[in-house]
Amino acid sequence: MPGTPAAAHFLNVTARTLARLPPILLVEDDDKDLYLMRRAFSATHVENTLLVALDGEDAIQLLTVNDGCRIPRPGLLITDLKMPKVDGFELLLWLQTQPQLKSMPKLVVSSSALEEDLAKSLRLGATAYFIKPTTYAGLLELVSVWKTTLFENTPAAVKAG
Repeated sequence: MPGTPAAAHFLNVTARTLARLPPILLVEDDDKDLYLMRRAFSATHVENTLLVALDGEDAIQLLTVNDGCRIPRPGLLITDLKMPKVDGFELLLWLQTQPQLKSMPKLVVSSSALEEDLAKSLRLGATAYFIKPTTYAGLLELVSVWKTTLFENTPAAVKAG
């Protein structure tokens, strides 16, 4: 798609899905984690379109105007912290400067269990912080919890009313 970063990927995109449910933007640079996250979203039947950016720089490009074409605004952002170019902290900081995106729920999913990473993420506007599960079963459980608590019970935040 012209004007879209090469790293941007669209899964299960249909006009009907986009009309009903805002997309979810997943920012993840690790191929294995990305593969497992996609599988978990599919296995738990999350109907939102999943947009993927491979780092914070690609995410910023997806969230801004490119050649006059705007990607549908995500209803939720899920980001890793440790990434090349623009990391998760820098992405969260940038999001705070964007009035139209500041209130979007932002989940940090990181392998870091450091208290300072948790505190900094929340200070920079993250809605919640999760340590990446070490098993696929753990990831399925986490995505299932998100689906139940965020995707199905938050009309204004993630699901179009």
